[in-house]
Amino acid sequence: MLALIIVFLSSAVSAQDQKYTFGVGGGLSFGINESKDRPMDPQFRLFFLHTFNNDFWGEAGLGYIKNSGSNPTTRSDYKTSMFALDYRLRWNAYRYENFTVFPFVGVAGLYWKNDEYKKDEAPDADDNGFGVSFPMGLGFRYAIDNTWGVELSAWGNLTPNDKLNPPDDSKIDGFWSGLLGVTYTLGPDISDPDGDGLTNEYEKQIKTNPKNPDTDD
Repeated sequence: MLALIIVFLSSAVSAQDQKYTFGVGGGLSFGINESKDRPMDPQFRLFFLHTFNNDFWGEAGLGYIKNSGSNPTTRSDYKTSMFALDYRLRWNAYRYENFTVFPFVGVAGLYWKNDEYKKDEAPDADDNGFGVSFPMGLGFRYAIDNTWGVELSAWGNLTPNDKLNPPDDSKIDGFWSGLLGVTYTLGPDISDPDGDGLTNEYEKQIKTNPKNPDTDD
């Protein structure tokens, strides 16, 4: 379904209206699993954005995520490292001047590695493997100018397996993520904050005010 939506949106945008954005960010993550203590661990992400139109953007990213946890009663501590290659569809649902709110949904391929755990307490656990996750969340973007921006986002990562942390207890694993990022944009400014039907790039060419819906001013 996500692939069909992407194909449809791609056919609706012209080459001259395309914008490309590169971003980098860091943040925190913690596991959704059976561990009693689940501390915040670091994560980092590189991402690339492209526009389908003013309302929908596509986003590809590569992230590194660390999760850990412990069960004091059983002493079954663990540490897991993950690399995620994902693609997301973002909807710019609300705008106010330079501020945008965007929900998003996507799919990710995961490589995970259980860096630290006790074999005798989790004999059925795998040391590493591949899987998928489904990120869904909400983000906030502030455009400093036409080139630079700042983003804050938070999302949950659903997975269909119980492999991200030992032991294997038949409970589905997942993890929460939060990220603060900086972006750099190339391409025309196709936003329309005053809602007059003219993009900022076009209003710049005809020398009208992109924040005034009366294009005669």
